[in-house]
Amino acid sequence: MTDLIDKIFGKTKVEEKEERRKFIILMDYENLEKGLEETQQEKLRDFSWLIDPILKQGDIVLKMAFYPDVAYPPIRKLSKDYGFYCVICPIDQSAKHVDNVDHKMEAFGKEMIFNNLDFTDLIVVGGDWDFKELAWAAKSRGKGVKFIGAKGTISAKLKELFEVEEI
Repeated sequence: MTDLIDKIFGKTKVEEKEERRKFIILMDYENLEKGLEETQQEKLRDFSWLIDPILKQGDIVLKMAFYPDVAYPPIRKLSKDYGFYCVICPIDQSAKHVDNVDHKMEAFGKEMIFNNLDFTDLIVVGGDWDFKELAWAAKSRGKGVKFIGAKGTISAKLKELFEVEEI
């Protein structure tokens, strides 16, 4: 019956507001930076390509950019202009083949998921297969998962299993 009423009268403003999705964005900055071609480097200075489409679908409750201590992302722009929390991940010289950015980003994401932070969708900017466990954790808790990355940098396995957008 309520479906019929909604079709006739439309949804109330309260109902529409309750249905807005809540997004978390976790960005592997170095992965994005390395994957973009020289002609796309402006995407590292203007993140409206990432933020604006998401805001059309809902609200962004948390934005975090993770990067190694040897990278030089535009922290001021990310933080001041786009509201990202920037996390420096020191490189562990003693641990070979360990991507500390991936490790910290995955650990933080899982903490948000398992501590029931109020969000509906996880956006991962980066396409490493390393993020599969983070994605599965989100899916197992009923969260939407989407990977966004530079063309050619998203794992083929991720493309098979999750929603993906290449830029």
